[in-house]
Amino acid sequence: MQAKLVAVRRPPICSIPLTKLEWGAVDGSHRKRHRNEQHQSTNDARRPQQGGITENQTREVIRIVEKVVVAEPKTVMGVPPLVDDRVRYVVNFILEHVNSANVEIEAKFGTLIEKSSHVRVINCVPVLCETPISYEANKDTYFKSEVGNDIFAMLNSKLNARVEATEQSSSRVQYLHTQEMDVYWPGKVRETKVRRNTADGSEHYETIRIQSKKRLGDLNVLCPNKYADIRYSASREQDCSIPPNSKPQRCRIKDRISYKYEYLSIDITCVEMQGEATADNTNSFEVEVEIDPSANLYEEVLKYRRQDEASKLFDIACSLVNTVRLLLEE
Repeated sequence: MQAKLVAVRRPPICSIPLTKLEWGAVDGSHRKRHRNEQHQSTNDARRPQQGGITENQTREVIRIVEKVVVAEPKTVMGVPPLVDDRVRYVVNFILEHVNSANVEIEAKFGTLIEKSSHVRVINCVPVLCETPISYEANKDTYFKSEVGNDIFAMLNSKLNARVEATEQSSSRVQYLHTQEMDVYWPGKVRETKVRRNTADGSEHYETIRIQSKKRLGDLNVLCPNKYADIRYSASREQDCSIPPNSKPQRCRIKDRISYKYEYLSIDITCVEMQGEATADNTNSFEVEVEIDPSANLYEEVLKYRRQDEASKLFDIACSLVNTVRLLLEE
């Protein structure tokens, strides 16, 4: 029996019904690979068999394609097993909060801490693998969105290696180094300035946007045996102006490197706080993975709600979750 590619299956969670879109997120690639397998099988049949291995035996070998087991598993319901409900939670989170084009979805690396004991939540909850926690539990925790200097350096090195490795590839990892300043004003107004070099060699900061940012919701994920936990956040950003007769409250100077690949932007940032009470060390290191505006996330959400098979929502969510997982590997 010839092995077949098993599409990733998603179980229904919460109140959103399972649609046929979710039973074929990789159907397009499946058909392409299946055709390639048929073509390869035809070519293999023309070649002399070696070592006494028959053509049928060769076809029965279980292949691994991009870490997906190429097999035909069985369940009592006659369908392949349902897998990764944790990705499904992220899909639901996006569907719940992305109701306009100006909503940003990002995954922040940090530590989820229990408020009363001030210890990492994974020390209080007996879980062994990546686990989203309920929204109700958020009130008992807080998230410290920073990583250590050693982790920051490790990710910087790992991602730079990917930039070099994909330089000649059609699927390049793009690299951008920026130095910015966020100035915070009353009313949750943030003015972002970028550092510019002038012809005479001097430097100045130029305002590139003024926005207000409203947090819509968080999905906290415990990651035992990893150096960080994850917070998926949804925020709405709107252009605005600086309140009249107001004074800046604080500012953050950001030295950031962004790595863009397909739907995602991975930002690693060294942050210096100014203008407010801080700990002895005013520098911190932040890591976040953001769904890039080029993904047109709101349009993909609308397609998904219409049960349009062209929707890439699940592909985007899979890419986000799996990129986060890979970055959590030391």
